Amino acid sequence: MGSDGDWVRDVIRRMRQHGDDVDRAIADKVEQALTNGRLQGLIISTPIEATKVIETKVVQVVFDP
Repeated sequence: MGSDGDWVRDVIRRMRQHGDDVDRAIADKVEQALTNGRLQGLIISTPIEATKVIETKVVQVVFDP
């Protein structure tokens, strides 16, 4: 995928195809926020090396439409 927006659009598409009524309603809200430039998210990463947890990192993302 080319951009974060592409990834979000793919998730929206899958929610609509395979989800129930609630999933489709959420997909509509997410798409509206993306279109209006208001969609944000968090990327959380906790690497584990040989059963040792390394520092958790959190990055806030504003998704491009």
